[in-house]
Amino acid sequence: MAYSYLVAVTAHQEYSEEVAMLAKAEFDAVWMMMIELDEDFRKRVINKETQVPIGEKKPYIDYAKGKSSEL
Repeated sequence: MAYSYLVAVTAHQEYSEEVAMLAKAEFDAVWMMMIELDEDFRKRVINKETQVPIGEKKPYIDYAKGKSSEL
């Protein structure tokens, strides 16, 4: 999770928008996998106890609640 965050932040700061979007997509994939595999993590996301370091919380909360299929 930390590695995908660092890659996304670095891509946003130092590379093109296209590269930043690809890196953010990988970061989102890590969060989605954590939500799917870790019940405690999913509960923390739903209860807004987990801070999303990139972007807005709502898409992650919706995903954890099953309201959307992707970020």
